[in-house]
Amino acid sequence: QKGVFSKEVAANAPELLKMPAGTVQVSIYYAKHLPVKTMFGLTDTYVRATYEGKTMRTRTVRLSLDPKYNTTMRFPSGDCVNAVSIEVYQVGGIGSDLEIGQLIIPYKDIARGVNKEFALFERSGASVVGLQGKTTVLYVRGTADMREQDIGEIAHRRAER
Repeated sequence: QKGVFSKEVAANAPELLKMPAGTVQVSIYYAKHLPVKTMFGLTDTYVRATYEGKTMRTRTVRLSLDPKYNTTMRFPSGDCVNAVSIEVYQVGGIGSDLEIGQLIIPYKDIARGVNKEFALFERSGASVVGLQGKTTVLYVRGTADMREQDIGEIAHRRAER
């Protein structure tokens, strides 16, 4: 089972071969169609990703509604069942930063190697809509390299079904 699983994952995400075992890697490339939240028509934004209680963030991209973050974050992976939570924020002038939108990527999708644009959602569940009524999206690539024991546990759970 381990050999079959390893070949499948390696075919979908070759960079796994370079990652330490038990690592979840999330790359945030860009956002498109961010909503205008300032009177100047542009905004300063950053992205925060959280996995198993550890939070990392991109650099702040200034004055853009289509920012390019090009940031890769690596998280140590524990029990391999948690989702990755990602939020996009606008830098606040006075006080706290304003959340523009969020998305949650289940671990199973990360483990398979996800590489696509995701729609952002408000906490209410509504889609975030930017200029010209276009849905705001965030381009994310996520991969995971499970530890040997995790692969064995998954194979055992599948056999029990």
